[in-house]
Amino acid sequence: MLSPLAPRDADGLLFDWDGTLVDSQGANYRAMAEALDLPIPVREIVARCDEHFLRQAHRVRAHPAVLEIVRTYHGRLPMAVASGGSRTVISRTMRHLPYASLFSTVVTREDVERGKPAPDIFLLAAHRLGIAPERCAVYEDSDEGVAAALAAGMTVIDVRSHTGRWPAGSRSRAGPMARPARLVRTCPPLRPLRTGPGGVVAGG
Repeated sequence: MLSPLAPRDADGLLFDWDGTLVDSQGANYRAMAEALDLPIPVREIVARCDEHFLRQAHRVRAHPAVLEIVRTYHGRLPMAVASGGSRTVISRTMRHLPYASLFSTVVTREDVERGKPAPDIFLLAAHRLGIAPERCAVYEDSDEGVAAALAAGMTVIDVRSHTGRWPAGSRSRAGPMARPARLVRTCPPLRPLRTGPGGVVAGG
């Protein structure tokens, strides 16, 4: 039986990391609690949180429903991780999980100037895969990520009813087209966007 998360008519698949590919909520909470014991600048808090998170990386688990999609389409469609998280955290956490070597590229917050809900991360991931944005399907679990993918002109598959973020039948705040299992593209691709070290990403 075809999974309700299976992509329809896509040439490439892009996956958010935290909350989509993995259940990292517990580790995130522990890391934040350890990092927020002193009044320090936000940037330093983020760095400390990442450092503490790495001590909890072994606690992170793959979401079975999304893992099934990744395994099913590995070798059939090009796939990328497109996350607002840290490259170091993702790469080191991935060592403990069955995702290692399944993705063609990983795009993180270090690669772009603007994070979600701006579409930069998804546009850069599509560019690296060599796939037009409108031919990509994005797996997401947050309203900001959904907005970013729609702004990039991509189809969005919202995994929250399949990962426990909220029950089936609930509605996202992403807009009137939002549905728990799948969001249909409603926005045209944007113009080329300037990224970090990667240069300029071609729009749709």
